[in-house]
Amino acid sequence: MSRRRHALAGIALAAVGCRDDPMNFSFDPLPPMGCAGSSDDSVCLPAVPYFVAAWNLDELGGDEVVVRSRSSFVTVLVDDQDDLTPAVLRADRPGPAGSRIVECDMDRDGRQDLVDAGAPGYADLTMWTQGSEVTEWIHHRGEAAFVSSVHCADGWAPVGEPLLVGVALGPSVVAMSLAPDGRTVTRTEMPLGLPESVFGGHFGRSLLGRDGEYLLLLGDPEEGTVHVTRLEDDSWVAAADVVVGEGPPIDAVVTDVDRDGVDEVVVLTRTDDEQAMIWVGEFGTEADGYLSQRFSASVGAATAFWPVFLDGDGDIDLLVARLPGIELHWLQGLGDGTFASARGVGFEPSDDAPLIALTPADLDGDGVPELAVLPLGRDRLDIIRDFVLE
Repeated sequence: MSRRRHALAGIALAAVGCRDDPMNFSFDPLPPMGCAGSSDDSVCLPAVPYFVAAWNLDELGGDEVVVRSRSSFVTVLVDDQDDLTPAVLRADRPGPAGSRIVECDMDRDGRQDLVDAGAPGYADLTMWTQGSEVTEWIHHRGEAAFVSSVHCADGWAPVGEPLLVGVALGPSVVAMSLAPDGRTVTRTEMPLGLPESVFGGHFGRSLLGRDGEYLLLLGDPEEGTVHVTRLEDDSWVAAADVVVGEGPPIDAVVTDVDRDGVDEVVVLTRTDDEQAMIWVGEFGTEADGYLSQRFSASVGAATAFWPVFLDGDGDIDLLVARLPGIELHWLQGLGDGTFASARGVGFEPSDDAPLIALTPADLDGDGVPELAVLPLGRDRLDIIRDFVLE
């Protein structure tokens, strides 16, 4: 057994719409407070959270942890001494449990911005300066069409700028970009040549294909299929349907798991008996059907996964979890696009509350992982600094 600590960022999807009501925001230090079950590695929060992700927003030192609750989201800043210093960006409106936060360099200044889709009907872009200080919110006014599966297409978009890309009823592909003035949000909607049922699918991912074409991967909400669509003359057409499992895909990540300079797609799917599978596909040309299976394996009843460097060998591993729950497993990356069988991850929870969300995060910037976890019903964030890889 080996003992390790933590690494990469979490995965976040969003639901974005638009609305033009004035809203008041303030960025203030979070006052000291207590919370049930807290420890030295806990951060007490002003409300019970349900979403957590980690990014190196200021590109200095370790990651920052972003926590979303129904009334606010909190950025936990970490200094060089490993002390957690929380601050809260308060929004004078609630956020439903389905909201998510996405990072994307919308203003093209080399620093990641945050997009908080706190409620259907809003699209709020949070601008960050060096040092992770929130400077302003930008509110987009436009059609109030609900959009699902939003993600950042940084450097991919046909217009050559970062975009937020999602799928709307119709169905259609919706792209939102920020004009060079840093204030104007442009919304473009293009027809999507797929059944209307793809709206509400669990994920969408954008990439540039092997032949230089713009591709969008969409998980089917009902079947174990990834739809590959291609941009042609300002509309998206069906290019291929790839079977990735028995049940609908839950999530996907595009990353270079075999370190050959070409990305693969890693997909988590569910089966009819509530079990889960990891599926790894290799990208090819149109003649190859765009996507072919490289690897697949059972991962029990997992509902979420994260690509992360866990064991120190330089190959991407997979951390998987069933949420809510207290069981974590990992699949060791073998460096060739395949993974070893799932094994357990041992850790000591602060109390008996199951976890509802977690993310790997390199909080102190030392290149080894910690886990930021949210216990169910608790108004706190717990940091797991040591865990055992079985």
